[in-house]
Amino acid sequence: MRSRRCSRFSPLLQPVTVITSVRRERGKVSAAGVAHDDGQFESVQVNGQQATIVLVRPGVVDWRAEITAKPGAAVTALARDRAGNKEKMAHRVLVDFVKQEPLSRETN
Repeated sequence: MRSRRCSRFSPLLQPVTVITSVRRERGKVSAAGVAHDDGQFESVQVNGQQATIVLVRPGVVDWRAEITAKPGAAVTALARDRAGNKEKMAHRVLVDFVKQEPLSRETN
């Protein structure tokens, strides 16, 4: 049986994406994460919008995206590599922000 060799020009595996944080900032939702692949990345999308790649290392990228999402909505991230491999199971997290009330000082 012949083994398939992995080359950086012909990746064999699909990319994998992980959402590492989701925050509410300035009325929008800021999501960040990492993606891994055995080749070169084509794109990372969050809720269908192009994410910004903030750091590139061999086989790994850090990304960030600012999207609109209501409480209870899902944030979904997936990647595609230059060989055309698309992540089959995107990482998905639910957004559930609780409205924070200012702390009041009780005086006795």
